[in-house]
Amino acid sequence: MTILLVDIGNTYTKAKLDNSSCIFRLETSKILDKDYLKNNLPKEYKYDFGIISSVSIGKDKIFKDYFDSLGIPSLIINNDLNFGIKYPKINELGADLMCLMEGCLKYSDTFITISLGTASVFLYVEDKVFKGCAIAPGLLSSMDGLINTASMIENTELSGDYELLGFDTKSSVRDGLLMGHTFMIDGYIDAIKKEHKLNNPKVLMLGGFSNTLVKNLSNDVTIDQDLIFDG
Repeated sequence: MTILLVDIGNTYTKAKLDNSSCIFRLETSKILDKDYLKNNLPKEYKYDFGIISSVSIGKDKIFKDYFDSLGIPSLIINNDLNFGIKYPKINELGADLMCLMEGCLKYSDTFITISLGTASVFLYVEDKVFKGCAIAPGLLSSMDGLINTASMIENTELSGDYELLGFDTKSSVRDGLLMGHTFMIDGYIDAIKKEHKLNNPKVLMLGGFSNTLVKNLSNDVTIDQDLIFDG
């Protein structure tokens, strides 16, 4: 059986076949009906089942309708399913975060995970028990907020090498956002390690800026962009 895995995020929706490493992306805001999916999902995708994780209300139903129109059975990830991790307040967690943490179990039963997207999310699981989460504005969300409130600051490319300090507005904004996020990630990892008396926990990270930020982190971090799909 071949499965189409779908992760519907706030900004982007990602889809991949379970037997492939290729990830296809769509802008979530453009997914308005099943006809859009019919016209924009790769025609070469052949599958027998669909699994949907969604944080965008209603978008999961659009995918379900699309699968139904093709006569393909599908499943929407929800809080009624059984999971490998114990979640004390399961109704408070989004399906994407639950899938993410389930995917991390392939590495360890105890781990710290950082998900970089519209929000930057920090999660800690100890011996397959969810211990808590912190949610902060993501890099692009932070930049949008800065641009919208500071009249002299323009859109800045957040890629490539960055330093502690810049010499003009663009480089200073880039360095401030990227280095500030680096400090936040390292700070959260260090604080979780200290509070829970962890010596060398598995730390995992995924998201669009992972490869940019990991170069300046002081902690040892493994990047795995397939964690949600694995979960």
